[in-house]
Amino acid sequence: MTCPLEVLTNVLKNKIKSNVSIYLGYDRLIVPQDIIDFERSFNVDYYFITNLLKDIGKYKLSHQLEKKIHITFHGLGFLNIPYDLKNNHFPIIKTNKDYKFNIFYSGKIYGTNTTRAKVLSFVKNLKYINNINVNCYSKQDAHKHSLSPNEYINATRQAKINLVLRGNQNSIPYRFYEVLYLKAFFLIDSGILNYQLSNNFENKESFVFENLEQLYSLINFYLKHDDEREFLLSTLLKNFEKIYNPQKHRKEIFDLLFNN
Repeated sequence: MTCPLEVLTNVLKNKIKSNVSIYLGYDRLIVPQDIIDFERSFNVDYYFITNLLKDIGKYKLSHQLEKKIHITFHGLGFLNIPYDLKNNHFPIIKTNKDYKFNIFYSGKIYGTNTTRAKVLSFVKNLKYINNINVNCYSKQDAHKHSLSPNEYINATRQAKINLVLRGNQNSIPYRFYEVLYLKAFFLIDSGILNYQLSNNFENKESFVFENLEQLYSLINFYLKHDDEREFLLSTLLKNFEKIYNPQKHRKEIFDLLFNN
């Protein structure tokens, strides 16, 4: 059976004569075949692959192919934070301490989101914690319940603890980067460690939970210890700044596309 990518390349390969750059925005791990299929059909200058922490070395590609690969993010920005790359405009985010919620999460639950559904059900039933803002919805109801960019940004920054939870198996944890960019504190489930997180952030046991018991302990601790929570966040932000700077990222992308 012919796959969609093969159909696409067969249709386009005789129509595109010039060199191209390709953005691979799959909500899954990229595999070498994704790149090889394009190489067979097009003259590709660059591949832009989502996920800042992706380990290109594991693809075992030739050095020539590896030089074509550049790490970026969904839409060269974020899902819920609008960027204007063309006009070099990015939201200016400062650390916020004006909290409205103890815990915040907003996102879809459907398909194989078993971890996400289990965690959110557990959190919503934590009777001793007030001001929990968990906005979860089905794929069919997303248009009714999904937050606007400003609502999402404000709620994230106004929460003492944000939850970062895996979606479908091997999906890309966009929220992880969004929360860091918004300078907000978070706890994440261990499934996201598949994305080389442990290679870029120390003390992961301080913000990663393996099970609901660990999640309970971390929530209980950080809601009672503001100083420890804020100190850990400052450490995580320093590490994140080494990985991602939006102005620098924009310049790298535009230099590749327009100045070579």
